Amino acid sequence: MKKNVERFIEMSYRKLKLLKASGKGEVWLAEKKSTGELVVIKRVNLVGLPYAAIQNSNFRLPAKIFFSAEDENETVVVEEFIHGESMSERVEQKNFFGEKFAREVLIQLCDGLKELHEQKIIHRDIKPSNLILQGGLIRLIDFDAARIFKDGKAEDTQRLGTKGFAPPEQYGGGQTDQRSDIYSLGVTMKILLGEGYDGRLKKILDKCTAFDPANRFQSVSELKRAVSREKFFGFGKIFAAAIIAAKIFFTFNHSVDVPPPPEKISEPEKISELEKKSSPPEKISEPEKIPEPEKFSEPEKISEPEKISEPEKISELEKISEPPREFKPSFSGNAPTSLEEFKPSFPTAPTFNPPPPDSDT
Repeated sequence: MKKNVERFIEMSYRKLKLLKASGKGEVWLAEKKSTGELVVIKRVNLVGLPYAAIQNSNFRLPAKIFFSAEDENETVVVEEFIHGESMSERVEQKNFFGEKFAREVLIQLCDGLKELHEQKIIHRDIKPSNLILQGGLIRLIDFDAARIFKDGKAEDTQRLGTKGFAPPEQYGGGQTDQRSDIYSLGVTMKILLGEGYDGRLKKILDKCTAFDPANRFQSVSELKRAVSREKFFGFGKIFAAAIIAAKIFFTFNHSVDVPPPPEKISEPEKISELEKKSSPPEKISEPEKIPEPEKFSEPEKISEPEKISEPEKISELEKISEPPREFKPSFSGNAPTSLEEFKPSFPTAPTFNPPPPDSDT
C-alpha cells in the first residue's frame, strides 16, 4: 500500500486489538483519535472489491465505510464497528430462531440484499458469523469475498466463499449472481432454525437451496413475496381457528345467556311462503268471497214488470172507445119521443157516418 495511505491510517486511528489474521489479510479493532469512536481496519490481499461502491451509497445491511483504498495487490478499508449479537453465537448456544423471528429476519435481509443486488453487488459469503443482530436490526458484514456481477462472463474470476454455504456455481459451475446469495441465505436460515425444522418456511427454504439456480427464487423480491404470503396465510389460519374456538366456547358455555340462533337461521314463516306461491288454489278457492249470488243475479231489480208493461197507459183505449155521441138528426123540429112519432120528411134515409172505433177524436 502506498505510504500516504499508511500514514493517514496511523495519524487518524489507534489500533486496539487484532480480531483476525490469515493469509488473506488482517482485521483490527481501532478507535478514531479525534472522537474515540470504535472502527474496524481491514487489510485484504484482494482487489476489485465493492467497498468503494458501498462507501458512496446508503445501504442498510453493510457497515458504513469511512475510508477505502486499493493498489495492485491489496485493499485497505476503515469501516463502522457493529456491536451486537453474532448469529454464530446463537448456533453455538443452540438458541435457535422461532419461526416468527426467522420470518422477520428473512424479510429484513431481502430488503437489504435488494439494494445491493440492484447495484450488482453479490456478497457470496452469507453465513451466521457474518450476520449481527444490532438493536433489533440484522446487519451483514465481511464483503471480502463480494464481487460486482458482470454481464456476459462465463464464471467468477476468484472462487471464494465458505464451504457448505456457497452454491455449486461458486466453485466453477458458472458466474455467481443474486441467486447465489439466495442459496447461501437459505442454508443459513435452515441452520438458524435448528436441525429437524419442518415448519411452514421449510418449502420456501428448500426452494432457496435448489441445486440448479433456475429452480430457485430468481430474486430476493420474489423470495420476500413468498415469505410475506406465507405470513398472511399463517395469520389467516390462526384467525380462523380463533373464530371456531370462540363459537364452540359460546355454544357450550353460554347457551342459556345467549339467545339461540336457530330462530334467525330457520325462519320457518318466510320459508313457508314458497308453499303459498307454489300452491295458489288456497287463495283462489275462498268460497265465502267468490259466490256472492245476490250481487250478480238481482232478479228483483231487473224484472220490474210494473214499469215495463205500464198497463194503465195502454188501457187508455177505454177512454178512446167511449160510446158514440148522441145521435142528432139533421132535420129541423122537435125530436120524436117514440118510434111511432118518427116520420121522416125526406124520401130517403138520412146519411149516418159514425166515427171509426179506433180513431181518436
